[in-house]
Amino acid sequence: VAETAACVEALRPAVDLVVVLAHQGLPGPMQTDAENDPDVQRPLDEDLAFCGAISGIDVYIAAHSHHGLETPLVHPETGTLLVQTYGYGTRLGALHLKLRDRRVVEHRGELIKVWSDQLPAHPAVAARVGHYRRIVAGQIGADIGRATARFVRKYNTESPLGSFVADVMRERARCDVGITNAGGLRADLPAGGLHRGHVLDALPFINTLVALELSGRDLRSVVEQGASLTAGMVQVSGLRAVYDLARPVGSRVLDLQVGGRPVEDDRTYRVATNSFLAEGGDRYEPFRNGRETSRDALISDCVVDHLRAAGTIVPPLPGRLVAARARL
Repeated sequence: VAETAACVEALRPAVDLVVVLAHQGLPGPMQTDAENDPDVQRPLDEDLAFCGAISGIDVYIAAHSHHGLETPLVHPETGTLLVQTYGYGTRLGALHLKLRDRRVVEHRGELIKVWSDQLPAHPAVAARVGHYRRIVAGQIGADIGRATARFVRKYNTESPLGSFVADVMRERARCDVGITNAGGLRADLPAGGLHRGHVLDALPFINTLVALELSGRDLRSVVEQGASLTAGMVQVSGLRAVYDLARPVGSRVLDLQVGGRPVEDDRTYRVATNSFLAEGGDRYEPFRNGRETSRDALISDCVVDHLRAAGTIVPPLPGRLVAARARL
């Protein structure tokens, strides 16, 4: 706030319009149909507080939370116009302004749907994409397996893709539990033939498989963090949790079992996760209390190896993370 306020003060006398491009607040939901799911839309609290703390910003273009604003939001105290799309290139944000004496006196904004199958490819962009596709073609290669159905992501609940990846991690590391984060799943796996490129779309990060010894107390805290929905619902394998989103954060997990038995706080469990979470990423700090026992390949490579060995994969059945009741 202090840095931006100083910039606005210095720039305001010399310009017609002050526009802030921002990337802050909670992360956007990693879910293919997030635009049509109001339950996963993220709050704009941090953006609103920022715009309320600084005068002189005409337009604030938000990002990161992917909270789509069909029409601009006018801050009630400063008059700053807040705009944001849903992310993923599904909408084009259009903002028309009328200025008088270097002040916005009228505005009209909208989010225009982008129908990609109706738009011709831009020749220069298509040429560049083709160039890089040829470079990575050898790394993508031919199909290495197939899926009987689409493996979709869900940000605030368990999902077929999240459960599948957690299964692969748990089985490969020979652990009791597998845990991954919803925010690390960046694309669905399509039905039909799958090649390495599909896996890298879904798991693009350079995260390795980590095996830990974790207390039952810390394991419960990890699942509680997932149930907070701060960074999306935790994705699990070998574990069953019943949770209630209407309860306060930190006390939402009503029942937690591993291998069909209640989790004991003082018992040690073998947990497979990714290196990002093992280091406390996405606020999963309890992982830092665990004792690391091994590290393996990239998570994406683990999934590729599994596909090659399995040949055909079927979406896991639901029931690992059970909502006691819907959030109020």
